[in-house]
Amino acid sequence: APNRVSQQNNALNQITSQEYLDPLIGEYEKEQKSNKKPRTFLWFLGALLALFALATQVTGHFFVQGSQSENFRVFYRTFCTYTGCTLPTFVDIHAISIQHVRIQSHPTQTNALLVNAIITNTSRYAQPMPKIALEFFDLNGAPVAARLFAPKNYLDKDFLDITYMPPNTPIHLVIPIRDPGARAVTHQLRVFPAETRSY
Repeated sequence: APNRVSQQNNALNQITSQEYLDPLIGEYEKEQKSNKKPRTFLWFLGALLALFALATQVTGHFFVQGSQSENFRVFYRTFCTYTGCTLPTFVDIHAISIQHVRIQSHPTQTNALLVNAIITNTSRYAQPMPKIALEFFDLNGAPVAARLFAPKNYLDKDFLDITYMPPNTPIHLVIPIRDPGARAVTHQLRVFPAETRSY
């Protein structure tokens, strides 16, 4: 019987001590949780700021190159809308196609030719009117004559105010030139950026 009484007393003491500890443990756990929340938030905020800084650096480093890509230009335009930066003019001469080239005798001038062609900006963005190089070659492929034409030299007078080629819009060019002679048996038209001075 005394053993049984002492076991009951021990059990009561354990329950009592547990009751005293429960509030303390609960308070400690609450304190730990409340300490964890600000730390977790600070880590998240720090990681977010680091990612933003990295994205800004990458964007800035590849700004000109990236803004010339048709795929990424929308992103750069949005970026500049929010940051106030100036988006560089879109230039992609490889997106300008030249078709339907026709060379004939000039209808009114002697010893002159008239070059007609259609140029089209096949990109999704408007870009500056390019310069056009007209080259003539002999039978061996050696150059006979060449000249670089600015838009004012190949656009019809009614379209001289055009400074940008709209996307997917054919533009008729007409170039009057002096006849390069009988040696010139082949020709080629090439596109160059608007700021090109010589080639």
